[in-house]
Amino acid sequence: MNERIYVAVDVETTGLVAGSDEIIEVAAVKFRGREILERYSQLVQPRQSLPLKITRLTGITLDDLASAPSFNAIGADVARFIKTHPIIGHSVNFDLTMLRAQGMNFNQPVYDTFDLATLLMPQAPIYKLGALADRIGIAHPADHRALNDAEVTAQVFTYLLEQIDQLSLDTLNEIVRLTQRMAWSLHDLFEEALSRKARTVFVSAQAADLKAAKPKSDDNDPQPLRPTGDARPLDPRLVEEFFAPDGTLGRSFSGYEQRAPQVQMAMRVTEAFNTSEPQLIEAGTGTGKSIAYLTPAAMFAARR
Repeated sequence: MNERIYVAVDVETTGLVAGSDEIIEVAAVKFRGREILERYSQLVQPRQSLPLKITRLTGITLDDLASAPSFNAIGADVARFIKTHPIIGHSVNFDLTMLRAQGMNFNQPVYDTFDLATLLMPQAPIYKLGALADRIGIAHPADHRALNDAEVTAQVFTYLLEQIDQLSLDTLNEIVRLTQRMAWSLHDLFEEALSRKARTVFVSAQAADLKAAKPKSDDNDPQPLRPTGDARPLDPRLVEEFFAPDGTLGRSFSGYEQRAPQVQMAMRVTEAFNTSEPQLIEAGTGTGKSIAYLTPAAMFAARR
């Protein structure tokens, strides 16, 4: 598990426009793994009036802010708390934009739990912080209060780091390979996980050897697939014929109608396998995406 110290940050504001709307609450949570090391929370008195909708959303009232300091009075405390630790936030660009509008600048790594969750939890129906917390089983008793949201963000981030650590060595290696030339803020999280996984690969190999030394199972058990040694590229014509009206799909399903976008997508996926290069494909509802990528994938795998 990653043992770095991180700081989760959250702000509540009078609105969404940096430079005109203002911070009314700022909180930060310093943590390492599942351990909370330190907390910071402070109400902030804005120069403008407090919108009623913000009071309804956050529960923060004019009376709560009456004796609160201005941001200028506490900005140095916030900076001292965060220091140079990596910053964590949920849709964190908003929080950082509001803080930068107050003159704060950050040069350390920044990780967004929203972006990370969309990658590691693709089955989630919604990626709001509270919804993710519910899905993971994290209590969040006071949504839209900065300290609560910062603590929940820290816990969600820790959970997501644990999901990264559970990825296989091959998967981590492929993610790092594909993203090493991209300006992707999350790249080093996967690179660190790959480094940790690689350090234990020999231990895992030794365990596999011990398992292999056990008595073999029945001959009727499924046997592992073995490479064919056939490294020829996949013939795009074979894939195209699969989708033809008189091809495999057409003969298998009465009323089958060929979809040109599906064939086009399958051709692009075939090209990706043949060239070992990534492809980014956007395809609308009704394209038939699953069959479009699974067909060339299955053909490619079977050949090998």
